[in-house]
Amino acid sequence: MMSRTLDLNHNVQELCTEYPELTGIMADLGFKDITKPLALATMGKIMTIPRGAAMKNIPMKNIVDVLRAHDFEVAWSEDGDAVQEQKRERQTVPDALSRKDMLKSYVYRLMQGEDLEEVRKDFVINFSDVSAIEIAQAEQELIRTGTPVSEVQNLCDVHSALFHGATQAEKIARAEEAVQASYQAQQEQKQVADTKENKSGVRLIKKTVHPDRLSGLFAPAGFEQNVMTQMKEMTQEEGHPLWILHQENLRIEAQLTQIEKAAERRDDEALKALLQQIKAVAGHYGKKDELFFPLLKRKYDISGPSDVMWGVDGEIREELRNVSENPLQMQDRLTAVLKRMREMIYKEENILFPLGAQYFTDAEWYSIWRDMPEFGYFGIEMAQVPVWRKAEALKMQAEQEAGERSGAGEKSSEVQEQGGKAAVSFPTGQMSAEQLRAVLNTMPYEITFVDDQNITRYFNEGEKLFPRPLSALGTEVFDCHPPKAKPVVKQLIEDLREGRRDFMDVWMPKNGEPTLVRYMAVRDENGKYMGVLEVVQKMGTAAAHFSEKA
Repeated sequence: MMSRTLDLNHNVQELCTEYPELTGIMADLGFKDITKPLALATMGKIMTIPRGAAMKNIPMKNIVDVLRAHDFEVAWSEDGDAVQEQKRERQTVPDALSRKDMLKSYVYRLMQGEDLEEVRKDFVINFSDVSAIEIAQAEQELIRTGTPVSEVQNLCDVHSALFHGATQAEKIARAEEAVQASYQAQQEQKQVADTKENKSGVRLIKKTVHPDRLSGLFAPAGFEQNVMTQMKEMTQEEGHPLWILHQENLRIEAQLTQIEKAAERRDDEALKALLQQIKAVAGHYGKKDELFFPLLKRKYDISGPSDVMWGVDGEIREELRNVSENPLQMQDRLTAVLKRMREMIYKEENILFPLGAQYFTDAEWYSIWRDMPEFGYFGIEMAQVPVWRKAEALKMQAEQEAGERSGAGEKSSEVQEQGGKAAVSFPTGQMSAEQLRAVLNTMPYEITFVDDQNITRYFNEGEKLFPRPLSALGTEVFDCHPPKAKPVVKQLIEDLREGRRDFMDVWMPKNGEPTLVRYMAVRDENGKYMGVLEVVQKMGTAAAHFSEKA
């Protein structure tokens, strides 16, 4: 038989490509993931057999004996060669392996249970910095190639912990802090010298100067400096959407610290009150879930944050509800959810914000800003939110883009003139567009219409239990739902479309009041499906009325 030599310096993917039968042999030895194409294409590119054996605590001698029994020649000795090879492996990564593939492999290793610090060692060796888009694309690629969203989502916090201190946003911030500290020290030294020279003995007033323009000189090489500079400017520009989210994060972090201190004191009353307050974080999450993620996914094909972070936001909200009743009896779960919230702040500031700064146009920022009040503000009174100075200048451009997207300007054949104004004719009468708008807004319901192409076309105006951003108009209704809910929404619409049902009722408590949400199929006079009407109605008044009668 022809000699078959295994070079343990080669990675697992190379060996399995050269000897396909090796895949089954290694799987029988305990390397089950080797049979998964995704694992072989990611982990396999940076993993050697000795290193995998060390990770899984499988003796190399057992592996070598099995390989030799299958007529492989294996260069290996029991005097520690494998351990030395494992150390050498850490220092080199195949040149052909792209940064995205490497990041993807690190995330995959964490998902398989490898210790965070072990993965971090490799990450630090091979990466001096990492951009927000690289992180998003790595998780997105894992999902695209078959990894369930739930698996990526479950370890979302661990993934972000891997990148702590290495994102471009953090490195630029540290560089700028160093510049500021150096500059401040120089100013103080100069001030002391000037004071000594001042014959009057009066201490001179120090003039504050912000050397922002110098900080770029100290940023590590390879940074998308323009993007990071833009992001910083946006978080400092009063009223800008990133300024608002950043200010909310500062308040959320302060609230988390108060909760942790109350838990340490075992102050049950204060703890419950603080947890009740922090539930308002739902509005903060709602702004990015419904204003940022759909836009990133729909227009820029960046689905990683939408598929992963949106789901984590929902889990945090649910867990806050769970622990708020008896927090001291659920201390471990409380600590865990607070940690997840801090990790979410990190991901927003270092991944989501840079993505927005890199991609969103001024008109898109305006649309986000316009819709933010629908979700409220965490720790900031509505009246205290400063007006974004650029808003008026961007309004016309944003409305033009929104009009093109939703098909604005098209006249229906049913629109006629009534007293010189546009009117809509029905078999049972006619109303001006102005009257129709007023009637729909007067109804004691929240009404949303989604057409037969699953496009959100209309919702009435006014205060709502469920926020409806204008940016949702003209987009697929599925973009307005977290990944976990999308399959349910798709199935419901399909059932209504095919006539398997005509409506579905969902009862739920909302803001302490019983609420009915009814989804109804809309059909023309011939039974042709035209879309879905969602009607939200508060039922607290009705419940109180009938309980009094009883």
